[in-house]
Amino acid sequence: MKVGFNYGSYGDVSFLLYVMTQGKIHTDFYDPSANKRFEIHHQGDVFLFSPNYEDIVDCDKKIKLVSNDNQLTSYKDYDKTIVTPVDSIRAGYTNEDIQRFLDQGNLFLSMSTISFEHKNFVFYPLFSLVYHYYQLGYKFLNFYQNSNKHNLLGIYHRPTHIGGTRYPRRNYIYDQVKAQLGDDFVCYPSPSTDLDLLLDSYRFFGQWYNTHISSYTDYSTSVANIIFETFDSHGTYCYDSRLLISEKTLKALLFSKENIFFIWYGHDTFIPHLKDHGFWFLNFEFYDAKNNSEDTAVFDSLIKTTEYLRQLKTQLGGNETVYKYLLEKYGKHLERNSMLFDQLIHQCSISDQVISLIKQ
Repeated sequence: MKVGFNYGSYGDVSFLLYVMTQGKIHTDFYDPSANKRFEIHHQGDVFLFSPNYEDIVDCDKKIKLVSNDNQLTSYKDYDKTIVTPVDSIRAGYTNEDIQRFLDQGNLFLSMSTISFEHKNFVFYPLFSLVYHYYQLGYKFLNFYQNSNKHNLLGIYHRPTHIGGTRYPRRNYIYDQVKAQLGDDFVCYPSPSTDLDLLLDSYRFFGQWYNTHISSYTDYSTSVANIIFETFDSHGTYCYDSRLLISEKTLKALLFSKENIFFIWYGHDTFIPHLKDHGFWFLNFEFYDAKNNSEDTAVFDSLIKTTEYLRQLKTQLGGNETVYKYLLEKYGKHLERNSMLFDQLIHQCSISDQVISLIKQ
């Protein structure tokens, strides 16, 4: 079968390129007249991608790809539409809109949760790791595993988010851990003049976005680090159960290649997905899914882990000694994170499922 896809941006094609990662790409990368047209030959089928409808008009199926259209639309002259929201699903799409869109035979390929199930809604949370790995340039990083541990526990944190929103839950956790560890808990500094705030603010010039590729240099100075995911364990700031994991989890896993330990704090929904894939964070050693306390199981695991680090430093005497102890005890998990991440990037476990839906 020959299937034609009309696309406009990387976001539109991102999930499908991952699904077809084992296929063979056919195009002339150096011909300016090629006009962003390419083919992927995958398991006997030909998938033609082009920004121009005329290129795909003779295909057996013609599919419109979008990632962030203002409306959910069944486009004229196409067999179906595939939406790949590369963030949480926008609030402008009501559940009724999405249900109607899916019932018409269209597809969602989503890294974000939604509050109902549908056979044409493919939820794959780990795609977020793949998307941000390429979109934010993490594939260009190299790892050398050489640093001194100046801090016991480190974190990036601002009392007010760069977007202008206060995150009381994050501030509460920061204060709790600071009370436990004192000077052994370090917040990594960043420029904070009025000009910096103006340039960095998402409401103005958004230069904070550039820190996504600030590498692992700060993290590597600490024995362990805390990663705050976008949606906390209470689902704060989440619209209508539309949760996801972001580039923050990507960093915490990818930087296992540098033998950096992370405590992961996000929504408990994603812990089974991460664990089922074999991924590990230091607080998973203290995570009890049956813990139904008001502060949530993942919060309790964070606090227990910071207490564990404090006890280790008391017993062993220094940050370097604590790090060497953790590396000896848990280093195999970092090695496995690294191996599994490479595997995730190059093999899509739901490839057959998605291609079957496309060809229906």
